[in-house]
Amino acid sequence: NEEISAAPPHQRESMLKACLLSARRILSQKPPKQFIDKTTDASQVSPAELNLVSSWYTSLKLPCPFLYKGLCSIYEQRPLACREHFVNGSAEACKGERGTTEVVEMPVQIPNALAQLAGELEGTSAEAVILPLALVWCEQNPERAERTWPAVMMVKRFFEIVKAMASKNSTAVVA
Repeated sequence: NEEISAAPPHQRESMLKACLLSARRILSQKPPKQFIDKTTDASQVSPAELNLVSSWYTSLKLPCPFLYKGLCSIYEQRPLACREHFVNGSAEACKGERGTTEVVEMPVQIPNALAQLAGELEGTSAEAVILPLALVWCEQNPERAERTWPAVMMVKRFFEIVKAMASKNSTAVVA
């Protein structure tokens, strides 16, 4: 958010227009039925369901709204999902183009582990905020940035979650 505010006006306008265009396209599409069903009850969202939302969003082939002249304009503060998205190939993947990169599969998806941790800490279901909608989400949830928890407890629980996910994934591969 700070990088966006500090950007030159024409760059800021470009990013906001891209977010609005992406948001319109997202809202015009029907999300997966399983995702809609989950939003109507208060049950815990699984990593597989978060992946379903991610796959659906990826299938829309939207360019990243934060690309400006082919470069990531929020690189220093890019979301964890972007930081974890290891690819072989060019940066064309951010432009929504298929076949230009090969995603390196990771044994544990860190955003899912963090979503589970956040859900546990906040007493809510894990959430997936689609990138073009993140600015609106932040504006509507300012109090969530003010909450704090003991760092040692958070790190310990985070590693417990990652270990459990890795163990579950390794047994799923063997089975």
